[in-house]
Amino acid sequence: MTAAQIAHALPKCRKAGKGWVVCCPAHEDNNPSLSISERDGMLLVHCHGPCNQSAVVEALKVLDCGPSLHL
Repeated sequence: MTAAQIAHALPKCRKAGKGWVVCCPAHEDNNPSLSISERDGMLLVHCHGPCNQSAVVEALKVLDCGPSLHL
């Protein structure tokens, strides 16, 4: 899946620069804190809240949004 496809599958999706900001699926998030973007063919995810990358990737896999994500 592309960054845009994943972003549109998550709540409160909005475009931010070259990527997207959405509610993080790894924690209770009412104010979008997850940045999703792509660079050099790789998907980049970063939670600006309490979650590490592994937690975000696992939460995306559970939602069937990221089975082939790379850390």
